[in-house]
Amino acid sequence: MNYDSHSVPLSELPEGKLATIVSIRLDPEIIGRFMGMGLFAGSRIRILVRGRTSQKPILLSVGDTRIALGEEYAKRILVEPDCFQTAASSI
Repeated sequence: MNYDSHSVPLSELPEGKLATIVSIRLDPEIIGRFMGMGLFAGSRIRILVRGRTSQKPILLSVGDTRIALGEEYAKRILVEPDCFQTAASSI
């Protein structure tokens, strides 16, 4: 998968990290569902918990909403991590 030097898959972000969604590379139907939950290019997200199971679900927040995503979806969402903010900071 090609992406610019500042973008990484959501699946690679550590817990507590803040980032902005750059693009979502999934089927349009799934993108539509994600948009309904507030996940779209430009959304600010925070990784709350990285899964500890074999399927590795990731719990993230978008504003006041919490969303759990499987690793396969998280691999296809490109984000630009914030360099200076962590979980101690607010969005």
